Amino acid sequence: MFAYLEGTVDSVDERSAVIDVGGIGFRVQAPAPVLAALRPERGRVRVHTHLAVREDGWSLYGFLDPRDREVFRALIGVTKVGPALALKVLSVVPVDELVRAVRGEDEAVLTRVPGIGAKSARRLVLELRDRFAGLGTTPGAPEGVGPQDAASDAVAALVALGFGTREAQEAVGTARAEAPEGDLQGLIRGALAQLRRG
Repeated sequence: MFAYLEGTVDSVDERSAVIDVGGIGFRVQAPAPVLAALRPERGRVRVHTHLAVREDGWSLYGFLDPRDREVFRALIGVTKVGPALALKVLSVVPVDELVRAVRGEDEAVLTRVPGIGAKSARRLVLELRDRFAGLGTTPGAPEGVGPQDAASDAVAALVALGFGTREAQEAVGTARAEAPEGDLQGLIRGALAQLRRG
């Protein structure tokens, strides 16, 4: 029904963003990296959407790249994977890394997502393999991001997983101090380890 929304970012919270399109605010749920990028100061944005229709209501899910939307759709097509878990996966594992992991049958990448154990990771890889057959990694995709961007994205990912903003910031700060050269995934793993220790 909705291929995309184009408008300005009105507000962003831990789970979603409100996109103002001609005076109508559409609430769009999105993975943590997308929410981190959708800031009111960004100006006009285009968000590629997926509409989920259920008996209890309609929900919009948004992505900055239509390819990421297709990966989301592939995920929710897997047995026992709903939109919430699909967003959690895409909040922790970047799309390019997910595609490579599925093609290379690297189940360990998926076990980084809280709630996904070895058995579930194996099933995901098996079911996603054919669905990802036509997908490649993004040409010229950057191998990493700057330290500050990585820290902000790591905090956003943890918040999307249900942690409070302050505890996420503290955990990421500690993880960054322990591994100053760590990339985004390393920061998330380190911060999750800190949070588990309490």
